[in-house]
Amino acid sequence: IQGTDKNDLQLVRHDFTAIKKAGFNAVRGYEPLTPEVLQVAEDEGLLVVQALVHLSDDTNYDSDDELRDVIARVRQIVIRDRCRRNIALWSLWNDAPFNWGASGGNVVERFGARTVRRFLRRLRDEVKKLDPLRPLTAANVLNAMHSDIGMDLLDIIGVNVYIGVFDWPSQRYSHALAKETINRVKRISEKFKKPIWISETGISSIPGSD
Repeated sequence: IQGTDKNDLQLVRHDFTAIKKAGFNAVRGYEPLTPEVLQVAEDEGLLVVQALVHLSDDTNYDSDDELRDVIARVRQIVIRDRCRRNIALWSLWNDAPFNWGASGGNVVERFGARTVRRFLRRLRDEVKKLDPLRPLTAANVLNAMHSDIGMDLLDIIGVNVYIGVFDWPSQRYSHALAKETINRVKRISEKFKKPIWISETGISSIPGSD
């Protein structure tokens, strides 16, 4: 929700109240939450993983002009929100390497790892200049080629993975696959010597007792 419509904010407050009542203490956005929404989260006692920009496979990772534009947008959000006490983490991207976009999919395959990492590193460096203390995270799709792009740049690694689910169409679940996936997540943490969290998992959308 990008606007400040009163009815929209009432819905947000209702959702945040339900989230808090369910026992959770934080929410995560894919795009920057507005000051009004951030305030509702603070009122409800929720921490926020605040997204800074929405990167995708539409982004031209080989363009200095686009990089400058993205950095300008990121600066605006960090300067606006860095004094908010309920922002726990900044999040730089979601779903890297952006496999399923409509503009060509996997950006590492298209632009090369060095080019994409340079783009992401410049973003990281800019945020660290403006707010050196607050940790940086981002979310990578675990089951994708080049799934580790940019992980070395983060303070806390996020992974989006449907734990134990083979695919969307069949909705088949395997406990053995779930265990294997968790072990893989732990190995990534050990490899990069960084904390790691499961930033998105869709198991709740898979019907059945599993």
